[in-house]
Amino acid sequence: VICDENDFYKKGSKYLEKKIKKAISERGHCILGLSVTPVHKTIYENLGKTNDIEWDKVFLFLVDERVVPSSSSEKLYAALLEDWLISNANIPRENLFFPDISLPPDLCVADYSETLGRLLLKGKPDIVTLGFGDDGSIASLFPVLPSRIASAEDLAVHTTTSKQAVKHRISVTLKILSQANTQIFFVKGSSKIKAWMQMCDENCCQY
Repeated sequence: VICDENDFYKKGSKYLEKKIKKAISERGHCILGLSVTPVHKTIYENLGKTNDIEWDKVFLFLVDERVVPSSSSEKLYAALLEDWLISNANIPRENLFFPDISLPPDLCVADYSETLGRLLLKGKPDIVTLGFGDDGSIASLFPVLPSRIASAEDLAVHTTTSKQAVKHRISVTLKILSQANTQIFFVKGSSKIKAWMQMCDENCCQY
């Protein structure tokens, strides 16, 4: 728990950097799943500027993505991640594994599941970063999860929400999130902390 905002971002990026380098040292590569929320922006920007990570050994996948038409003013998470991290981190394009939002949702899910399956032939994820919604959501898995999604053996699913502007999402499943060696939740702000406390039943600071 970190009470200073600047310290939160600095230590968050350093902790993520440490975990990535540890995975590369132990396995020869790092399979990294990233969520994209406002709280991640500065952390990813800091991370992308480090010269100490062998980015050619990092294999990156998106934890979730918004389904928006190309004409929409809403940016895809992949585009935000490009701005915040990839443009500075020099990750090879062949090491990026993102949903193809140009496909209809059902086909996109099938395609992304196949893509993730190929990636995970290298092993289970080393790290996934996550946010935490005011409603208790992680990735684009919104409570209360239908049983078909909560117990899904698939690697990706199509979900919907009525509480946000972009209603349709593509998300990895709990199966992938639970298999990761390390899950890192970056939680900031009083409303997020309140939701987190309700889930964890423990006291937290503001950040």
